Amino acid sequence: MRVALLSALGERYGEPGIGLQPFAGRSVLALQVDAALALGCERIVCLAESATPEIAELQRQAESANARFNAITAHRTLSGMVSANDEVLVLAPGLLVDGNWLVDRFSQRPGLAVLPIEIGLEHGFERIDRDRAWGGALLVRGDAVEALTALPPDGDAVAGLLRIALQRGVRAIPVPESSLDDGRWSLVRSENHARRLEALWLGRHVPSPGFSEPGDVGGYVIARFLSGKSRSQSWPVILGMTAILLAIGGGVAGWSGRVAGGLIALMASAALGNIAYHLYRFIRAGKPDGWIRALPGIRNSILDIALVALSFGKQDEGQWYGVYVALVLVVAMRLSEEATAPMWSRPFADRSLVISLALIAILSGFPVIGIGIIALVVLFLRLVKPFTRS
Repeated sequence: MRVALLSALGERYGEPGIGLQPFAGRSVLALQVDAALALGCERIVCLAESATPEIAELQRQAESANARFNAITAHRTLSGMVSANDEVLVLAPGLLVDGNWLVDRFSQRPGLAVLPIEIGLEHGFERIDRDRAWGGALLVRGDAVEALTALPPDGDAVAGLLRIALQRGVRAIPVPESSLDDGRWSLVRSENHARRLEALWLGRHVPSPGFSEPGDVGGYVIARFLSGKSRSQSWPVILGMTAILLAIGGGVAGWSGRVAGGLIALMASAALGNIAYHLYRFIRAGKPDGWIRALPGIRNSILDIALVALSFGKQDEGQWYGVYVALVLVVAMRLSEEATAPMWSRPFADRSLVISLALIAILSGFPVIGIGIIALVVLFLRLVKPFTRS
């Protein structure tokens, strides 16, 4: 069994409780728990002065992944939780971990993350000998915990296990210097430092959709704000279900003749769908994407079906011009979202933008002709290629 030893005691690293500093709406310790679970740790042990709401949240996080969680105040308690045949993962307080690198290098056998001394000290890591600094991660055999009994009751368990590992000659694993430069592997030393690293971390795990998708950009900005207020996964679900209901309601409203009202409902559906998608991305940041990548396609399909259903409204008997124009518009949007589409046609894959233009056409008194012109313009921009020399 693998056991992770984490610490919410950060006095040696700049200020108390540095691991509990808010980071991307969570905490550095919560990211360490994610990394430990990815490495296969079945028990998470956290050194903490007292039980706090933050520690309770870490417990829920670990137990939701079927791992046991224990908060302890002294290292003496640790020996009863670890057997000699176990492995103990130790992460330094405040260490921002690259989970993929940790799994890749520590999965097979014990090791000690190290850095060149100059670079390590520059980034706040602890010197372990003349030429090296500790990289903040360590995997040792469980029998090393028994040696901690020689420490005083208030001794530092993390420092003690590090010293034992060095005495045993545990293999050294160099941390890539590039990981320090881009914030994948960093020692958070203060709240201001955490804010600087947070921007790098979010940019890597939840990149902005880019200004070629204006509706997505708006949803991204709002979702980033909301993610700092609540980490509950129920919010993206509620917003997503509301977006689906609005899309259905918009299609029904258009079918019954209230075309302008139906388009307003579709605009609201597209906006909420964007927010729900990006909010879920922020909440799941640093974890495998899984089926999240399929959400934009599902969202767009629902909006496209609702738009075609809406086009049946106010049709004279035997006249299907509106339906035909809506189908052409859907095809144009689909073509604009292809990877091979020119840069100037990409914004017209954004349902929020196109539905807004369609609403303007209807309010101007040119429903079919106006939407038809929009569809033809989008098709033209998608199909016209720039001249290239052979």
